[in-house]
Parts: sequence; C-alpha cells; structure tokens
Amino acid sequence: MRDSCWLEPTLRDFHGYLYTVNNGCMDVEGFIDSEYGRETARRLQIRSRIEYDHDEAIRYYASVGLKKEYFDWEDYYERWTLLTPLDMEPGRSYPLVFWLHGGGNSIEAEENMTGFTDIAAKEGFMLAVPQNTSPEKLEQIIERVAEMYPLDRGRVYLSGFSQGGAQSHGAYFRNPERFAAAVTTGNDIWRPWDNYQVDYTQEEIENTRKYRVPLMQMCGQVEPFPYAPLNHWSPRRPPKQKPWGRPDTFEHPGKNDDLDPTRIHDLSKGKFDAVFGDPNEHKWRMALQYEPAEGEDVVEFAMRRVNFRMDLLDCPHRDVEICRGYLSEHQDEIHRVVGIYGDYEAVEYHYGYRHYTVGINDRAGHEVYRFVCVQNTPHWPQLSMGELGWAFMKRFARNTETGELIIMDD
Repeated sequence: MRDSCWLEPTLRDFHGYLYTVNNGCMDVEGFIDSEYGRETARRLQIRSRIEYDHDEAIRYYASVGLKKEYFDWEDYYERWTLLTPLDMEPGRSYPLVFWLHGGGNSIEAEENMTGFTDIAAKEGFMLAVPQNTSPEKLEQIIERVAEMYPLDRGRVYLSGFSQGGAQSHGAYFRNPERFAAAVTTGNDIWRPWDNYQVDYTQEEIENTRKYRVPLMQMCGQVEPFPYAPLNHWSPRRPPKQKPWGRPDTFEHPGKNDDLDPTRIHDLSKGKFDAVFGDPNEHKWRMALQYEPAEGEDVVEFAMRRVNFRMDLLDCPHRDVEICRGYLSEHQDEIHRVVGIYGDYEAVEYHYGYRHYTVGINDRAGHEVYRFVCVQNTPHWPQLSMGELGWAFMKRFARNTETGELIIMDD
C-alpha cells in the first residue's frame, strides 16, 4: 500500500511531475510503491524541510557530518552553496565535486536527491552547488574555494543533470585539463555544441582528446529523450497531457527564466527543445537536439555518436553491426536495454531497481567510460548517482602542471 507521505504537498507535486517526464512506458504507481520510490520520498521530505530554512539546513547537514555555507546570496542567479566535511584534517587537501542543476530548477530542488551529500561526508570531499552553472562561474568558485580551504586542484570533478549535464560537458570541453572526471545524467553521449548551442571548435575537441576526461553517464530507462539504447535514436516525446506537477517547489522573487544566464535568450520560433511550453511564450530556449540528417540510417547515426565518444577517451570503437543486432527482441536484456557491449557488463541493484551497467576500457586497459541505465525511472537524477559516480570519478586525478590524466586503479 502506498506510503501516506506521498499525499504531502511537495511529494504530490513531484508525483504529478513523474507523469510528464517519461516516454509513456513508465509505471508511475509502481515507482511510488517501490523501494526506490520510498527513498525518493524520504529525500524529498528532507528537501521540503530545509529548502527555505538555512538554520535547519545547517543543522541537518551537521548531523550527517557536513558544514553548509551560503555564498553570493543577494542575487538568485549568482548564489551557490558549499558543503565541506566538518572535521578537515590538517595537512590534507580535499577534492571538489560540482553538482550542476537541471534547466529551470533551483539548487534546492536537487541538492540531496543524488546522495552526493551523504557520500561527501563519508568519503571526505567538498561539494559545490551553483545556481549559475556557466564555465566562468565554475572557475570563480574554484578560486574562491581554494582561498578558503585546502583544495586539491588535481581532483576537481563535474556532475550534473539534464541542462546541468550539458553544462558539465561544456565546462570540460572548454578547459579539459581543469577537471579530472565527470558523471552526468539526462544528456546525450555526444553532441557537437554546448548548452548555448555554440559548436565546439576543432581545437577544443583535440584538446579534450589530448587530456581525456573520463565519463560516467546515467539515464532513466523511460526518459522521453533518445538516450538509451545507445544503438538507436528517436525524437524526444513531448508530454501526452498537460503537466499537473513540478519537480521544484522552491519559490524566490529573483527567479526569472528570462534572466537565467545559462539559457539561450531569443525569440526563435522553429524547433523548441524544452520539456514544457510554447516557443512563442518564452524569450529563452534550450539547445536543439542532435539528430540524424533526413534519410540517414539512425543506427549509423547513433553509433557515430558512441564511437566519437570512444575516440575522445582512446577506447576501441564499438562494432556497428554487432550493436545493430541488439535491437532484436531475442537479445539478452542488458544489451537490449543499453545497446552496446563493454568490457564490464552487469545488472546491479540499488534501492531495489535494476541498473543496467556497461563499462568500457581504454587501449591501456583502464575503464574510462561507464553507462548506467536505471529501470523504470524518468528524466530526473538517479538516487544512486552520488555513490556510483564518486566510485567512478575518484579513480582519476590531474597533474596540475602538465594536465596529464592520472589513473589510480592500483
């Protein structure tokens, strides 16, 4: 029987949101009644308790071993928070992880959803959560953190959801030598432009290939976007009904999408790649979807994206015809769901849900790419992202003088 907590306002709003951010195949009520749904509810309840109350937030995070600080709070789009371990050891430097929020969301909406906060306390790293997720703002925050705390500059990591995932990719394509690894969710394996729809230059692509940024990507199995399986492509599916819920319940007088520095501001009419809305009603839009040319084989297109990512990470290409064969109903479950093969393949369980997992090694034998697709989950950060993402990212660092990638598998 459903937990009565889902009748609370914040959870009721989120319940409605679930119906509009899936591809029509999600069992929403099954999600609500699952172990995964119960943990989602628990984290949403924490969020509703602390999102407006700074003192309560500080007390809550202290109870799990973190110090929470608020910065640049006068301007909604410049504000950011920093979580650091309560007991920082003298003489030790600390990694920094960025969490970059999804489009239109406040930083309060996602702060504790991924579990990165709990993992930061257990593993001993700092977590920065900025409202403005532009590469310029991230650079400012890195310098500010380095002034206040013993930052390990060779261990700065990126993570983010949806628009924040695109922003993560944009940040390391502009400065790949600054970041040791990334974990993103709700975004393409490869798109030739950033969140502002500015194409990556050939020089930026070559630099990203030279310095390599190991990447773990996650997605929900029932997202309305063509993220999985990786061996195919389909247009995004717009909501079949008018939205009656929302993921973000935080209200702030400074919140105004027309002022958001992470959006494209224009009056474009044509394609409008946003979850909700009419392009004529907004002065902003998201970057266009990356899609095949008219008449192009969608499998060839999809695998070209996959193999471009393999090139960037010095991994062998995935065979197109082998992966095309995974579209058959008769293929095993993990290949049918993910669409490609890996050096590591497993169906793992977290919070009672299957996580279809494929890891790919570079030519030296180190796993530098991982893809995880989570059963019956929509376009929203995965609960397991902090735990799985940190386990992946912490294996990598940068030589701060040369920018060389350091892999700490031994």
